Amino acid sequence: MIYTDIISHSELGEIFVYWGDDEKIKEISLEGSHLDILAVQENFASVIPGVYNYLLSFGRDRKPDFTPDILDFSWCGGFMEKVYRTLFNVPRGTTVAYGELAEMAGFPGAARAAGTAMKKNRFTLVIPCHRVVGANSLGGFNGDISLKIKLLRMEGVEIE
Repeated sequence: MIYTDIISHSELGEIFVYWGDDEKIKEISLEGSHLDILAVQENFASVIPGVYNYLLSFGRDRKPDFTPDILDFSWCGGFMEKVYRTLFNVPRGTTVAYGELAEMAGFPGAARAAGTAMKKNRFTLVIPCHRVVGANSLGGFNGDISLKIKLLRMEGVEIE
């Protein structure tokens, strides 16, 4: 069974969360699900409170008090999972280039593949793909680039 809830964030609006009976998160999005999911409405705060509190207070200098083990990576291959787990540990308020992220994950020279992984990220805010930038630009973003800028600014990153 897949469950869903919507978290109301004061600055970001609605955050959509989907999880399964295994209490692993299937997707977190600011735009609703990108997956074909028929989900039952449930109260997320009581199921995985650490992630709920992190999302609710996103942008307020709060570190995650959970690990990426709470995320369901079964849909992606080993490369993507390794890149996501590496990005999870990139500190708030910092950015990393696609090539740097790939190298940190143990895949030097795989900048484009890291970019593809960011485009397919199902765990917005928890796997902070907005912190990944191009070598000479902000890079892309799965959605409106102004949202990437907003998320970075919420974390204290100065953008010209």
